[in-house]
Amino acid sequence: MIRVLLCGILSVFAGPAAAEQYFEYGALSIDRNDGFVYGWAVEQPSMETAIARAQEECSKRGGQCSIVLIWNGAGCGSYRTVEEDVGTAYGWGVAGTREEADAIAQREAIKYSGGRVASRNVWGCNNSTDKLRVLFDAGRMGEPLEVKLGYAATSIAVSPRDGTIFVERGKRILLYDPRTGALRDTWEAHSANITDLKFSDDGARLASSSHDGSIAIWAASGTVERRLEMQCGHVAWSRDGRRLAGGRDHLSFGNQRTGDIIVWNISDGSSDGRFPGTFQMGIEGLAFTHRGDLLVAGDEPSGSSDSQLRVLSRGTWAQCDDAKSNWVISDLALAQSDSFMVVGTHDGAMVYDMPSCTRRAVLLEEGPDGATITQVAISPDGREVATGNSDGRISLWDANSGRFSSALVGHAAKAWIVSLAYAPSGEFLVSTAKDDTMRIWPRAAATSRRLDGVMKEESKWRAGATKMKALSSASEVRRRRDSSR
Repeated sequence: MIRVLLCGILSVFAGPAAAEQYFEYGALSIDRNDGFVYGWAVEQPSMETAIARAQEECSKRGGQCSIVLIWNGAGCGSYRTVEEDVGTAYGWGVAGTREEADAIAQREAIKYSGGRVASRNVWGCNNSTDKLRVLFDAGRMGEPLEVKLGYAATSIAVSPRDGTIFVERGKRILLYDPRTGALRDTWEAHSANITDLKFSDDGARLASSSHDGSIAIWAASGTVERRLEMQCGHVAWSRDGRRLAGGRDHLSFGNQRTGDIIVWNISDGSSDGRFPGTFQMGIEGLAFTHRGDLLVAGDEPSGSSDSQLRVLSRGTWAQCDDAKSNWVISDLALAQSDSFMVVGTHDGAMVYDMPSCTRRAVLLEEGPDGATITQVAISPDGREVATGNSDGRISLWDANSGRFSSALVGHAAKAWIVSLAYAPSGEFLVSTAKDDTMRIWPRAAATSRRLDGVMKEESKWRAGATKMKALSSASEVRRRRDSSR
């Protein structure tokens, strides 16, 4: 009697430790730049140990590794890669059986390799009786949220305050929730089509330019504080939010486009000055540096000299070094730190060191099949450059090395990317294209925070499940004890 009761007490106290062994976790860690570098873990007793094991295995191969897949219970994971020269062509999947998981991984790898079969494969399964639970799947830098607009939105802006996405819709501005893609609000903006949308750095004001010959300065509440009389294609805020530059295109003799610049004081609507006749084929991009210099990109007429990259400093124009080659400029982006800028052209994307405005290198080459770069954007931390292409792809590049990182495939093939912007928080990238959709791509920072949240929730779940299994074990001990009396 005493012996049976003692055994029962020991079983109760041993319950949590005994129950813990029933949890089996699997994890996959990879180097996103080199798909041949990976780390695998299965049949681990906790999420933390699975992550640690996968990261350790990946690091042993010399990779810059991140966790992309975690699951718990009776399931299998599969990972497939192509040849070594296609470093980002890989795919992974998790399902109840190895065959199902491998089919998912194969489809993903083929999708990102342009149809090349991913013959190299690693896989692992948990020997568990628990139900399969996919806890974390990072996707290809996050699967995009698709928003069907019904038109190709040529200008977007993301609020630095709450991430709301502002999208031009002809004469109106549409406001979208970045997490759900739901339409939040509509602002009646202009009497003609909008040409550009730009937020001030603090998010307090939005500028919208239009073919109706005006620039509207919006407060966060959706009211227009001021209208400036100017018909322009591009606008740019000074970093302190006190000035706004407008790049104006107009027709001259022979229907040639020409471009000039006007800089406005926002406080009273007065002009700092007009700088005419600087770009004979119009203006394609504007950006202010922290010290107040204005960067301008534009094109010369076909058959004459070259495209132009110029800096307006204290009322004086200076030509950027080596800004030649008869480019056709498509876009301009300046890093938040002012350390470099990227200029998109039909021949590739050119990276310039700042403030010298000297070209470092042609780091980003043109895409396959004659695709050209139509849009450029720089992540808020300055580590990544995104280029939108005429074939519907978005390419991600390491800003320091110029190394290709990955391709975001989601827009229709050959659907030009017509606008591209990072959220100031770094949590997502948003794009629009000529397939009449907007896509919101979760970024690495958001994925990292999501993983942290998953780990916390899983820790709570495991503690609760362990307790329930312990109580179940104790109940079974008592049942057997009572039946033996």
